[in-house]
Amino acid sequence: MSELSKRNSVRLASFISAAAVVLVAFAANASYERDLYRRQLEYTYMRSLQDAADFVSNISVSLDKGMYAGTPAQMTGLSATLWKDSSAAKASLSSLPVSQFELGNTYKFLAQVGDYSMALTRKVQQNQQITDEEKENFKKLRDYAYTLNDQLAGIERQLRQGQLTLEQIQAEAQQVGNGADQPAEGEDDPAAQVETAGFKEMSDEFSGYPKLIYDGPFSDHILEREPELTKHKAMVTREQARSLAAKAAGVAADTLEDMADEASKMPCYNFQSGQKSVSVTKNGGLLNYMVDGRIPGEVKIEDDKALQSAAAYLDKLGLKSLRKTYYEKSNNIMTINFAYYQDGVTCYTDLVKVGVALDDGSVVSFDARGYITNHRERELGTPKLSAEEAQKSVSQNLTVRQNKLALIPTSGLHEVLAYEFYGTGSGGDEMLVYVNADTGAEEQILKLIKSDTGTLTK
Repeated sequence: MSELSKRNSVRLASFISAAAVVLVAFAANASYERDLYRRQLEYTYMRSLQDAADFVSNISVSLDKGMYAGTPAQMTGLSATLWKDSSAAKASLSSLPVSQFELGNTYKFLAQVGDYSMALTRKVQQNQQITDEEKENFKKLRDYAYTLNDQLAGIERQLRQGQLTLEQIQAEAQQVGNGADQPAEGEDDPAAQVETAGFKEMSDEFSGYPKLIYDGPFSDHILEREPELTKHKAMVTREQARSLAAKAAGVAADTLEDMADEASKMPCYNFQSGQKSVSVTKNGGLLNYMVDGRIPGEVKIEDDKALQSAAAYLDKLGLKSLRKTYYEKSNNIMTINFAYYQDGVTCYTDLVKVGVALDDGSVVSFDARGYITNHRERELGTPKLSAEEAQKSVSQNLTVRQNKLALIPTSGLHEVLAYEFYGTGSGGDEMLVYVNADTGAEEQILKLIKSDTGTLTK
């Protein structure tokens, strides 16, 4: 072998050795980073689990206290604490890698805990008696809180003692997500089966959770509510729905492609044509929504023209007795809220939203879900109080400019006939105050936010 060949061989060997050292170092560093990331992830999950357990423990104690609260002030304080802790517990639990366990009832429990206690507080503040059934429901909530607290504490304890790992939890979640109660493929040893003794049991425990009916947004009568306008309506065919969808989207029916149906309390046929998506209820054949995904160009039409375009669209769909309330402009689209108007009363419960592109005045969005859910012909009755009598409940810090009758929703989606008083404060604030037309109770206070982009309420 020549001297040159020897030198090349030495160089090659040196290069290979150096490359090997680099690869080993790279692999070691990658392994270190993976381990570091894994430890950080484990710490995050452990912290979330610990937080969830702590918040549920606080809920248990607060519910215990609530069993013996004797004054509105005590109930108010406990309700605020329960609301805060239940929301925090739900947030902590939802950050864990356990989505496949179907913890819907657990989340529902956490949502109802704070909401139900708030509903009872409102009754106490209005000098109403809490019924025996409501007291029993409160006791059931407390018992479920103790059960959930024990389960979370058990899972946390197993993790800390090394009897359980996050890998096992994730593996069981995967099995549950796949609908499998058997060990994963290749795991013949029963000892290798995942038995995390926690999240699945927690889900199963809440399968018998009682229904709670009360005046709050998480009441079961709302979560399971059937839309008013589709009740007892015959089911239309897909082709009948396609005809309405084509009319709403302004396209030929044969251009609409069938999309996946919506399976909910409001079952719908869904269609698509280009950038336009349309949904029609299966019962009654009502237009649920229409969305045109195009991006409008620069503004070329005035607000009045956009309002006329929205009104014409509603007329084309056969929607009558709707009056505009407030609107918002964003991304060159004006979205107008229309409320049903009956016998001189604005029914804010029955809302339709129409979006109009400000470049050419075309309708690019329509949403009638609120209207379909709530609308019906009502016996509104005659207010027990006059506007002058009801106005006595309005703060003297407001100068009332005008009033009108309105039907407004409560937090539990009941309805209240109220006087809507529009007034201004000393600082120029524009406010809406809603006073119960029968009792004179101040139901809601909203602030009007006016800007170049529209008028909103908060």
